[in-house]
Amino acid sequence: MALNYHSYFSLFTEANATATASEFNIFDEDSYSSYDFTSVSSPDITYDQSTGKIIFNAEGDYFVVLTANVETGVNNKHAVLKIKKNGTALITTDSIQLFAAFDPEQATAQLIVTMAPGDYLECTHDGDDASCFVSSGTHLTIFRTRGHYSSAFYTTKANQTTTADNYDLFDTTNEGGVVSSKVNGVTYTGANGRFTPSATRTFLFFSTWIYDTGGNVNDLQHKLSIDGSAIDDATAGASAALTPVTHTYSLLKEVADDEYASVKRDQGGTTSFDAEIGTSFSLIDVSNGGVAPNAFLCFSVTNDSNALANDSDNKDIFDEDNYGTFAKTDHVTATGITFTSADGKFTVAGAGDYLVICNLVADTVATNASTNFLIMVNGSAYFTDKFRKQSTDDPRTHVVCLIMRLKAGDYLNFIVEDFGADVDDGTSVTMVRLDDLGGSRDLFPQLEASDLVGDDYVIKNYSPNTIGKQHDHLSTAVPQFSLGVPGALNLRRRGDLAEPYTTNKGKSNK
Repeated sequence: MALNYHSYFSLFTEANATATASEFNIFDEDSYSSYDFTSVSSPDITYDQSTGKIIFNAEGDYFVVLTANVETGVNNKHAVLKIKKNGTALITTDSIQLFAAFDPEQATAQLIVTMAPGDYLECTHDGDDASCFVSSGTHLTIFRTRGHYSSAFYTTKANQTTTADNYDLFDTTNEGGVVSSKVNGVTYTGANGRFTPSATRTFLFFSTWIYDTGGNVNDLQHKLSIDGSAIDDATAGASAALTPVTHTYSLLKEVADDEYASVKRDQGGTTSFDAEIGTSFSLIDVSNGGVAPNAFLCFSVTNDSNALANDSDNKDIFDEDNYGTFAKTDHVTATGITFTSADGKFTVAGAGDYLVICNLVADTVATNASTNFLIMVNGSAYFTDKFRKQSTDDPRTHVVCLIMRLKAGDYLNFIVEDFGADVDDGTSVTMVRLDDLGGSRDLFPQLEASDLVGDDYVIKNYSPNTIGKQHDHLSTAVPQFSLGVPGALNLRRRGDLAEPYTTNKGKSNK
């Protein structure tokens, strides 16, 4: 049995934080009167709910994405998100506009960061009113980037533009702003906003806008592009009074070593657009040295759904019955995951931990209200949060990015409840199995006992230097093998998944 290993962590809350005007740690139980959460993790990343710290025990470069549902009880208030390393802010978003009648508003911060053993991350929310808080469904996802990548975000806003056609973000020479970037095997060029890989790979595109507009607009196009041509786009709307606002879009697509990736903004009119601080783009090779994951899938729908009424109960956003004609574009050839449009099911062939991203775009809003978005596993709700829609600034996007533990034969459905809108074309789903990623084998980040394997490639179980030397524990995780056992090495436990991968549900009452 091959024991594959990859570093990752995912957490979502199932309670509302206590309202406050002070900056607070989003994942600290002390920020809640009653705290509930669900997490999935590899053993080298640990979570301390008493402090809200996520602690790393393996060196590496990690993609980190925080998505918070931010709310207020008073109109015209604001929220700022921060991701901090060892107490120092790495990324700080612009102030997201909040109105009591229109919340929750979704805000996202993302970047790639290098972590060493003992380093920790914290995520904070900073509001400007005592009624500000984050609500249930706020989530954090982290995974180690094993291949090539680039990450860039604005630390100073770009210049305002009224350009009607394609506009390249991250082109600081022509459009201004200051961008902080981190790259490995990918070249970022600020003179044209291009991200050019040094090898042909399948990349996760993950793009977040934080933007202002100078008026009402409903035809902004958030384009993810290769060599200047859009792979696909998600339409965005806004009104000046309700901005800055966040819009996130993601896809999985191969980029060749003679091509470049970019993010474009397009619109039909000339309403002003400002890319604000915290606008970010990550391009992440999901292979391991060019070896593709054992299971992955990505597609976007190409037609709008039917109007889903505000009293229509649960509707599957990928079920063909909810469309006049259901059609999609596959951005990769699905492997190890089967989608059936007759019932909207995504069925996994193998047990494992899967990165699951859904970008839901709502258009033609008939009912201005917050409605539930759910991810179901085998017909039961696994994740639930609220999606705020408003006709004055549709289309609106809602992103969920989680790591989920699934058994062989498990299936997912993506559900909206009493939606009061239609599912817009461009709505996308991405799934990648992480725990068996392209033959990764570093089960332990520490060095192995030097005398474990002899020159003749025989495992020396009884060597004094072997039997007396054990790998360090990964915090509370116990390695699967004992080095000093008489006879063949054995798994401590056998099952669908090789432990010590952990799933935790936590609860704390104050």
